[in-house]
Amino acid sequence: MGLKQYQVEKLIEIVRDFHWMARRYADDRMSYVTSLFNEHVRALQQMGIKLNPTGDETIWARDKMGSAYDGLPEDEQLSLNLKEDKDAKLIQSIQEKMMGW
Repeated sequence: MGLKQYQVEKLIEIVRDFHWMARRYADDRMSYVTSLFNEHVRALQQMGIKLNPTGDETIWARDKMGSAYDGLPEDEQLSLNLKEDKDAKLIQSIQEKMMGW
């Protein structure tokens, strides 16, 4: 018994919702869940499912213990590092404006 088109579409909607919720949980943890999450994200991408970036513009989760633990290859880690650098510069700019520098 195959799934009907509307069922597939609903499952994709559910996966997209679960993705951002799970990422909020997995991101910045010190746990195997971070690499497992990223492994599943990769599998979803291979199936052609487009995932929406979360508030910090990424679909990946970071492990608090560092890149050796999150299961991200160098290119995916680089995209996270570039985003973190951009965020750090924005925060610094806001702080400087607040301090009147």
